[in-house]
Amino acid sequence: MSDIEKLKQMDPEEVYQKTYIAPKMVQALVEEDFKRIGNRSKALGFVKILERELGLDLSELRQKIEEYYGDAVEYSQAFAIDEKSHTQHKNPLLYLFVVAVVVIVGAVVGYRYLGHSQSKPTHQDFLAQSSSSSFDSFSPSSSSAMVASEINESNHSIQSLASSDEANLSFETNASEVTENNEREAIEEPAALPPPQIAIIPRKKLWVGIVYLDDYTRKNYITSAPIELNTSRDQLIVTGHGVLDIDIDGNITKYNSRHKLRFLYRARELEPIDAATFRLYNRGKNW
Repeated sequence: MSDIEKLKQMDPEEVYQKTYIAPKMVQALVEEDFKRIGNRSKALGFVKILERELGLDLSELRQKIEEYYGDAVEYSQAFAIDEKSHTQHKNPLLYLFVVAVVVIVGAVVGYRYLGHSQSKPTHQDFLAQSSSSSFDSFSPSSSSAMVASEINESNHSIQSLASSDEANLSFETNASEVTENNEREAIEEPAALPPPQIAIIPRKKLWVGIVYLDDYTRKNYITSAPIELNTSRDQLIVTGHGVLDIDIDGNITKYNSRHKLRFLYRARELEPIDAATFRLYNRGKNW
């Protein structure tokens, strides 16, 4: 029988007394319903506590957790890459750049053809030039200047388009790099750790009072059994005596005092406080 099967057959109350993990979380683990647990770090943390406190080997369950959350990350990466490759193909300025290149090449070819035809005038051309006053005013140098001016204007337009296209490509590249960095950070960012597991373990019958600081509601116990704190809420704790143990994620601190003990749980930390600090957080009340 595997250790996972042994865990399934154990009494949920017995598991809770030894690990302080809620029975519904243990059930979600053995049923491989990892979505109910919340995140990878929390699931692996529960497995570690179960192995340590119950002496089990749950490596098979740990591997299934890694596979479950690993598949979720790979799917999101693939989706992001496909979407980015689809959007980067849309660049209308590249089409304008090609059209402009065709125009300038046509202008250069036309200029060379015109210059070649002007370099070898025929006898009929010479007679026509001498008989036409309007043709007398025409000079090859002015024609060359006009064509050169047109070429310069075309070159300026091409350079403007090229600069605009380079700027657009640079912007798209920078935006793509920012997106990739954000996606990488989102993927590599570790999942938030679960709140600590804290329990008060009386060594003899004990009165415990709790004041929740979000709405100042109160709860109190008289018991010899361990009391698991709700660590999702900030709170004040006061005890009737100090003969007790405090278990924080398996690390046990022993107290031996005949007097009351007071604690403040805030920002995932439990710390002893004095009576004056207790009253300060409890709006002037001792309890």
